[in-house]
Amino acid sequence: MYSFFKKSSILIIIGIPLWFWVSCAAVKHPPGGPKDNLAPELLFSNPISGATYFSSSEIELTFNEFIDEKSITSAIHIYPQLSMNPKFIYKGKKIKIQLPDSLAKNQTYILSINRNLKDEHGITLAKNIQLAFSTGAFIDQSKISGRVFDDGDISVHLWRINDENEEPFYRRLPDYITDASDEGSYQFQYLSPGNYQAMAVLRSTAGLLLVPDRMAYGFSWESQIHLDSATVKSKIDMIVDKQENPIRLLRSEWNDLSWGKAIFNQDITDWGHMLSLTIMNADTIVPILTSSLHAKDSSEIIIIPKRELKVDQTYVLNIPSVMRGNDILVDSSKVRFSTPTYSDTSFLEWVNANSTMALVPDPDSILSVIIPFSRPISFNSDSLELELHLSDSIPVELDMLIENEMQLSITPLVNWEQEKNYKLQLNTNGIIPISGQPMADSLLSLQIKTSSYQSKGRLIASVKTGSIQQIKSVLMSMEKPQFTLTKSVNSNALFEYVKVPEGRYRLMFFSDMNQNNKIDAGRAEPFQTGEWFTFYPDTIKIRANWDLELKTIYLESTP
Repeated sequence: MYSFFKKSSILIIIGIPLWFWVSCAAVKHPPGGPKDNLAPELLFSNPISGATYFSSSEIELTFNEFIDEKSITSAIHIYPQLSMNPKFIYKGKKIKIQLPDSLAKNQTYILSINRNLKDEHGITLAKNIQLAFSTGAFIDQSKISGRVFDDGDISVHLWRINDENEEPFYRRLPDYITDASDEGSYQFQYLSPGNYQAMAVLRSTAGLLLVPDRMAYGFSWESQIHLDSATVKSKIDMIVDKQENPIRLLRSEWNDLSWGKAIFNQDITDWGHMLSLTIMNADTIVPILTSSLHAKDSSEIIIIPKRELKVDQTYVLNIPSVMRGNDILVDSSKVRFSTPTYSDTSFLEWVNANSTMALVPDPDSILSVIIPFSRPISFNSDSLELELHLSDSIPVELDMLIENEMQLSITPLVNWEQEKNYKLQLNTNGIIPISGQPMADSLLSLQIKTSSYQSKGRLIASVKTGSIQQIKSVLMSMEKPQFTLTKSVNSNALFEYVKVPEGRYRLMFFSDMNQNNKIDAGRAEPFQTGEWFTFYPDTIKIRANWDLELKTIYLESTP
């Protein structure tokens, strides 16, 4: 009994200091309490922002809560960039930054804390923080600010241009970096007099050397941003050109000897008519009769050769590149494909037959209905019968047009009535497939249900442009971001939008100097600034059957 108590006492005495040592080894917030959803805040720094004659080798930051240690190195930077990276010592709510011995004399340094910084719960900093200290007698006070108009997470690079004869600034790492806010606003503070250039990039590429062909970026319309002492340069606005990869041929599929498909990595609608396709078998070129966009998939092109390909053979489909200036729109490609060992014997299909189609009629134009088929076809006009009825019984006169080898369109001679039911009926005997069997059913139909007319309005305004040239206006829907309308400002400084669908819009103006009808974000090689642009400050509300006339809009006199 005595010996057991004695051994237990020893274990308890030894266990207490061991537990105490383990619990003190890690810096962590006490458990319990409500969940923290607030962004971390910087309480104070040593030295304070604005300190002069700085000669210490250490900076200390104190936050209101525990910081995620892993986020520190990607979040805290000193600009202009130092020859050696600083070292960080993590102390929970405190971070000590040990500096190298290479600080320049009479230099203003900026300690930047970007939005990569997180607290222990993963909540990021609400906005970029900039602190300044100087090794000399004063702090530089010039500023550059603006807004990047983009929906993504954006950072801004800034270079000081020391010599016009030096290599292009974008081929070296930026001197300063800051993150834009969620609304796109950014600011560089504590800058010394001189010439600068800014560039917006996606935050995922912040701090990297620019690779023009692989990165999204944009420049301001200023060829250089000049700062004197205590200069404030605002409205250095930018957009980011998210350059898509060139269109590229992925593969070619042939389920029949009479026709096949070329399949691309993205929509080919705008450039399909510019393609020069070639089919080769060994050294023999197979001439192509026609090629057209697939009725169901805009990334595919239907190819019909002048003669059937051979059974169970390997061919090569070749596409040369399509260029627009220095831009590659469609990359040159070669793909191999094999023909089937037998011909396709499946039935031809009307893709959306025996279904119901919703149609929003336009009071100002008669909309067409597209009839797509599963494979290329031809028509026998003597036996082709196509009928359109209103409410199942009232015949409606129509026009029929063969759009391409895989689809036709029908258009009523009198506009669609609102909130009515129509029935389109097709006798399939007059439709002949290029291969395989005809349609299994001799009679197919499509129900068409119309809604009320789309409500539309009108917008008109005049502008005062000063010296800005080639002004275009862009009306952008806030409900349907893909819907935009572009109009030129005429010689009388007027622009007008008619028959605009009802809704809320943003209005932008830009200087279309290269006359390509879209705003350009600039180019690195050869260097070209972005085009000037500005946004009308208020939301435009278009109401049905109303004319909205804005007061004269004054644009800045010089871009």
